[in-house]
Amino acid sequence: MEENTRFISNLCDYVRLITNQNQINREKSFNNSEPNDKEYYRYWLQKHPILSNEISDINDHLIKEILSCYPQECFKIYDLLWHLGCDETNKNENQRFYYRGNDRVDYKLAPGIYRKNMKEENYFFREMQVRCSMQLSQNSLLDKLVYLQHYDCPTRLLDITTNPLVALYFACSNNFNDNGIVYCFIVKEKDILYPNSDRAQMLSHLCEFSTSEQQQIMAIAILSSAKNKFPQKKNSTYLNSIIERLYHSIKRETAAFERVMNPFDLLRPAFVQVAKNNPRIIKQDGAFILSGLNINEQDCDNRIKKYVSQKIIIPSHCKNNILHELEQVGICEATLFPEVDKVASFLKKQ
Repeated sequence: MEENTRFISNLCDYVRLITNQNQINREKSFNNSEPNDKEYYRYWLQKHPILSNEISDINDHLIKEILSCYPQECFKIYDLLWHLGCDETNKNENQRFYYRGNDRVDYKLAPGIYRKNMKEENYFFREMQVRCSMQLSQNSLLDKLVYLQHYDCPTRLLDITTNPLVALYFACSNNFNDNGIVYCFIVKEKDILYPNSDRAQMLSHLCEFSTSEQQQIMAIAILSSAKNKFPQKKNSTYLNSIIERLYHSIKRETAAFERVMNPFDLLRPAFVQVAKNNPRIIKQDGAFILSGLNINEQDCDNRIKKYVSQKIIIPSHCKNNILHELEQVGICEATLFPEVDKVASFLKKQ
């Protein structure tokens, strides 16, 4: 389904558009639910010369082969089934709106760990654990990622907000020679994840694995996805040691976590509403997209954009005027970034 793209030139245009929910593509809402019928997908996996390999035969060459065909083929099949699973009975469910503003239209919807020339995710996590141990010692792993994101450390989190004016501010705040953009996402209430959900914990704990290990997990998840579960031995341990490691990593934090990991849950982004436990999240009405396993930045961008319901373009020549209008209604650097240094920075610009 095509995304709606609209242009605005001032705050009134924007508010009028955002509040007119009839213009927004409500049918294209995010859905964490599994497709009802995977027969076609299962058939496709079984007949594919690469993906029909035995799961225990995984090796570096097979991993590369699987990941090379996955974006072009496997995800297309899953996307088809995802739409089949969104029947008419789901369209009237309670929904929540989320927004993200980028100050350049070509800026990809991908978290920091997928940016070019970025070091590995587990490097940042390990080093921050050592260097900021006092600040991170008492937090859950997802809380740690939120804390690191707060201080601009690359994570698999992508900032979003429930406040469309906040998203508009970020779409106008920099790169004044480039058009900005606001993305609108519609998420069913039942599909919003919270910090204690199993899936949020599964995705959070990926930060403890290297890029090559994440690629191995991703390949195994693709091979296992038709059966909705990872293969297990007779004693219930996972057949692949890397999946067993992931399970124990989560189990160390959450004793009640069970061996029911669904491979699809590692391959898709999730919308997560975290605790409002720091001033910036409160001021920005913050939430996050928690990224699943992706091959690269473009792959991540492609997947997240599948859930965009509307795009609003802000022409570059309108940015300064919109920022001035936003300041009049209390949306500015000093209010969105309540830290002392940010407030001081705002005052120096006045």
